[in-house]
Amino acid sequence: MTRIATAAGPAGRAQTVKALYKLTFPSATNVIIFDCEGRRPFPIDGNLLTSYALEEIPNEKEREYRKRPVEFNGERIFTAALLAVTSTNQPHAYFLEGDGEHSSMSGDDTYGYSQFAGLLRQSWVQPQALTLEGTNTVPMDGLLIIAGPQYALPEPALRKIDDYLAQGGRLFVLFNFLTTNKETGLEKLLAKWGLEVGRTVIKDEVTYSGSDIIVTLTNRHPVVNSLMTLRLQMIEPLSVGKLRSPNVSAEAPQVEEVAFSGPAAFPKDDRRSRRAWPLIAVVEKGAIKGVITERGATRIVAVGDSFFLANQAIMAGAGANGDFGKCAVNWLLARTQLLEGIGPQRVHQYRILMSAKQLQNAEWILVAGMPGAVLLLGGLVWLRRRK
Repeated sequence: MTRIATAAGPAGRAQTVKALYKLTFPSATNVIIFDCEGRRPFPIDGNLLTSYALEEIPNEKEREYRKRPVEFNGERIFTAALLAVTSTNQPHAYFLEGDGEHSSMSGDDTYGYSQFAGLLRQSWVQPQALTLEGTNTVPMDGLLIIAGPQYALPEPALRKIDDYLAQGGRLFVLFNFLTTNKETGLEKLLAKWGLEVGRTVIKDEVTYSGSDIIVTLTNRHPVVNSLMTLRLQMIEPLSVGKLRSPNVSAEAPQVEEVAFSGPAAFPKDDRRSRRAWPLIAVVEKGAIKGVITERGATRIVAVGDSFFLANQAIMAGAGANGDFGKCAVNWLLARTQLLEGIGPQRVHQYRILMSAKQLQNAEWILVAGMPGAVLLLGGLVWLRRRK
């Protein structure tokens, strides 16, 4: 705990704390600060603890809206903050760039990933851009994120990614409809790890209209355990599932399909093939024989849509997209303390409907009945003590 010598009065103490923790930005109010002996202060915006939704207020004259709390995120955010101030090393999330991927620095609503990068910082993961040009390789101090490449990756880059995974690397890879009927090179690489990436967009007119799909999490896995009561919202996703192979060895990677479309979904060019299509799959494989790894098991999370983590989707509160992104990263980094039951907690509101007469009776009970009962009890105690 850090002791702070402050000026007198609340205003003086607030100014001292702001100066100590360098909270110079205008919105530095309602801030919660975690500090462990001054080593690594971790300020949290208090406004992030609760997620809100706009709710229309019944009004005959004009439309009115209010912010209704729907989820409490404090438990998860506080746990990440405690991890940040007590740990020595901060993991990195390396965003691959150079082939049309989403940029963690971009604030563009449609294709930028700056909002997701901000969520990673809240979880004490440092986002950083990465290119695999020249002699650059994938560092082993975090995970690799390949978000929506639009073009084919160069062969040298694919070999570096393959080597990274063979050494116990962690990969979060996301595809999108811009690569329909295209080869990025990642499809063949992932096939080696038991994954099959579809070539056409999956549509679902039942669960949602237009180009979006409401995705249900159906398979209990550490990536989604804390999100089972929530849903994801994807935009024209590709299917991503387990590669069907007749010859599967005991040493093959373990592949789990964790999220599906509705049962009436179909590929865009084949309305007759209606079924629940896998849209998210995870892979885990222990150390490869003869290869010494520092990380142990290789882990992969593959998703058929990258736009569902773009700025617009996260700012609009589309389903539990941002929550899934953080859970995926925490699973890839083997941070089990941030996965075991620590998810957004629903905020329940209860309303009591009363008639005018019932309301009047309640007022009499609260205003006269309860104080009168206290006075009567006090009087009885006084009379008894007099005797």
